[in-house]
Amino acid sequence: MVTLQLGAFSVVLETSLSGITELPFGAFVALMQPIHLAIGLVEGLITSAVLLFVYESRPELLQCAESVDSNESKRSLKAVVAILAVVALVVGGGLSLLASSNPDGLEWALFGNAEEGYSENMGLDEENYGAASAAADKAGEIQEKVAFLPDYAFPESEAPVGTTVSGVVGSAMVAGVALLICLAGGFFRKKKAGAS
Repeated sequence: MVTLQLGAFSVVLETSLSGITELPFGAFVALMQPIHLAIGLVEGLITSAVLLFVYESRPELLQCAESVDSNESKRSLKAVVAILAVVALVVGGGLSLLASSNPDGLEWALFGNAEEGYSENMGLDEENYGAASAAADKAGEIQEKVAFLPDYAFPESEAPVGTTVSGVVGSAMVAGVALLICLAGGFFRKKKAGAS
């Protein structure tokens, strides 16, 4: 929760310093911090549930857990990985279809959500704000050409399968990055142990 609050505060600082908002700093903070506190609480509960599952199933996978004989674990490593993969697919590929179409915390703070009955916080045009430049235009053109799933959908399609694929691809990317971090950590720990 603390890192999410600090991240939200950093966005307020960066956005204010960039000059793309006329929202007073104090008002911007008052809009951003509470919504990200709520997001942090939910994310914290989800993270706690995952960590508790791993701790109960394979405690040796957690650095802070006491050394445990892998034969005493409640589930095999393959079973734990399979369960986590299935949960990620169900959440990323299935529950993502239930995700709110309301703006996220930053979008809500900057643009409001008049369509859902909220006032527009800044009255900014969501499609046309910020500093225009040739570099920004070029980056936008490149993004338009190469984006595989722009706005969580296939190009030129509103079918919900794009949201499902976005969730699955995002879950796979997060899992891949986590695996790379674990492998790198193991490599450097072994290297450090060998040097001692």
